[in-house]
Amino acid sequence: MIVQTMKLILTKITIAFLTLLSVQGQQNVIKLNLSSIVFENAYLSYERVFAKKLSFQLGLNYIHDRRIPFADNFGPLNGNESPMIGMKMNGWGITPELRLYTSIDRGAPKGFYISPYLRYNHYSFQRNNYEYKYKDIYDEDNQKTSSINFNGGASFVGGGIMIGHQWILG
Repeated sequence: MIVQTMKLILTKITIAFLTLLSVQGQQNVIKLNLSSIVFENAYLSYERVFAKKLSFQLGLNYIHDRRIPFADNFGPLNGNESPMIGMKMNGWGITPELRLYTSIDRGAPKGFYISPYLRYNHYSFQRNNYEYKYKDIYDEDNQKTSSINFNGGASFVGGGIMIGHQWILG
């Protein structure tokens, strides 16, 4: 199991690295965030230079069915296991940003940048067949069990200012 997981991660990193090296140009850059793959998330972005110091980047991310992070930290629910422990999530997001490169001797897409951005994320949550045990209100010695399905979603909108430095390999 561990060996298969490690092979899968190594394959994804290799493909990402080859993609990063082979798909770039003076005015266009396609990027794959390698650290996101380790966390079962894919983040792909496209950056287009449209002035000497200015570019626009659009990032897309996707999370395939996975456990909710830190679900083990949720306590029991009336003596039952927390429904968060078996819950799965998936989702996607989009991040547009405008990058201003500040280097005196270099232009976009290389060097130090400041970037205002917006972000929209949507997540879906699901847990099927959660066994909830409870006492009958009319007969407290009689314990009953119900099977509950949880389905839901959440959307988030945010923004901010990012600072960073970008190197172009190759």
